[in-house]
Formats: sequence, C-alpha cells, structure tokens
Amino acid sequence: MNDQKINAKAIDRAEKSGIDETRVAAFWRDVLNQDREALPKWFTPDAEVFWHCTNERFTADEFIRAN
Repeated sequence: MNDQKINAKAIDRAEKSGIDETRVAAFWRDVLNQDREALPKWFTPDAEVFWHCTNERFTADEFIRAN
C-alpha cells in the first residue's frame, strides 16, 4: 500500500472517530516528510512506539531517528 492510501485511510478513520482531520493530516505529513524538528511535538516524553511486525519497541526519539 502506498503512502497516499495509508494517509487517506488514517484520515477516513479519524473522521469517523470524530478526531480532527487536520491534526491527523499534519501528523502524517510530518512523518512522511521525516521532519525531525516537528515530529517530537506529537509524542509525550515517555512515549513508546511498538512495531508489531518485528516485535520491536522504540522510544519516541529512537522512532524519529529511525524513520
């Protein structure tokens, strides 16, 4: 699945859940652009990202650095 389809699915899911579409779009824009200055604002200091495909766990800083 390409990035545009993933982004569209995330936005669609957010709309159905009542989540602000512009915030979801902004998050995905920052991820897809690998914006290392903008990404930290999306995570709490103690955030962990679980990558279930590989059974890995990252801190927010590790996730941003890897992606």
